[in-house]
Amino acid sequence: MRKRPSILEDESVASFLGRRLSPELVDRLVSAGFHGIYAGNVYELSAKSLMKRIWLGERKHGSIIKALLSKSNKEASEKTRNQLISELDSISPISKSLEDQAKKSSVFTFRDGLGQFTDALCRHIRRDDRVCINTDTVIKSISKSNDKTLSIDMSSVQSESRQQPTKAAHSHVIWTAKPDLLREILPNSTSVSGSTTNIPYTTVMTVTIYYKSPNLHPPGFGYLIPLAVTAEQNPECALGVVFDTSYSPSADLADGSNFHGPVQDTVSKRGTKLTVMLGGHHWQNLTQFPSFSDGEEMARNLLKRHLNITEKPLKVAVNLQTSCIPQYVVGHQKRLDNIHRWLLDEYSGQLRVAGNWINGVGVNDCLKSAYDTVKGLDKDNLTGIEEALIDD
Repeated sequence: MRKRPSILEDESVASFLGRRLSPELVDRLVSAGFHGIYAGNVYELSAKSLMKRIWLGERKHGSIIKALLSKSNKEASEKTRNQLISELDSISPISKSLEDQAKKSSVFTFRDGLGQFTDALCRHIRRDDRVCINTDTVIKSISKSNDKTLSIDMSSVQSESRQQPTKAAHSHVIWTAKPDLLREILPNSTSVSGSTTNIPYTTVMTVTIYYKSPNLHPPGFGYLIPLAVTAEQNPECALGVVFDTSYSPSADLADGSNFHGPVQDTVSKRGTKLTVMLGGHHWQNLTQFPSFSDGEEMARNLLKRHLNITEKPLKVAVNLQTSCIPQYVVGHQKRLDNIHRWLLDEYSGQLRVAGNWINGVGVNDCLKSAYDTVKGLDKDNLTGIEEALIDD
């Protein structure tokens, strides 16, 4: 085991775990897990940002096992989580049955997809006359006004039924899109270098396929494809396959029967539904992405080769999400620190941020990021990035 250099500020996940465990384990197992979460390359992703607890723990304890067992880390994490749950419960109490079910579950689904979550949020806040939602609106610029407010200049592409303003002044603005887009609309953004704040993103294509026949895949959640699988063995640049028919709780059908399948689907007889994930860091040098028809062909070829599925599907849905997953590459925390300092220097806490590029890419991480930013609005000189910059 190679000793960690004392001056090392960050390293890749592959370097860290390869040094502590083994390079073969990284290539054959760890890389697959990071494909499933970040669609990224473990030889580029930051150990300090994505495995902070054990990376910093190694520095403190000299062992990743001791880091994982560290009481202080566990208590800090539990305290933050319990505080958030307590406050959410005070707003809208969680039923005991739902709480018990959630504790036993590893996957959560919505009948109408994740859009159901934001739709419900919009319905709720529209009841408040103090809230105005501008849809299909382009933010042209954000600038400081003489009255110490931030002025937002907007151009409405498509208005709702009521008239929407094209200019608005606010004491605080929270930006939840990508940081490079923020730089484009700020008049003084030249004061921060793009090279020190640029956060790369990967593009992922998902191909969801539904077959009439049931049980076309083995039991389980699905599988992920590690870096040990060469480009010749993985010409589709696939990241993994999710067995959608397996991961959700049982759904009651219209005829009163019951089967173990996705709650989003209402079909009279059970079939097989799978989602193939393509691209990610495998496509990082592409200037043009595969078409939907190409994506379907690649997915079906992969399923034929891996699972021997040759049946013609009843339904295929292809989605291309460009620049959808931020990559916490080596030096990510330094980039966040540069953005944090720039926001403080230029806007003194009036302009803050939240999103999946700060402290985690999952839905729960995004909710926590938004919660932390809003929770701190009554405090001066915060940006929303603080928690990601904590080193101990």
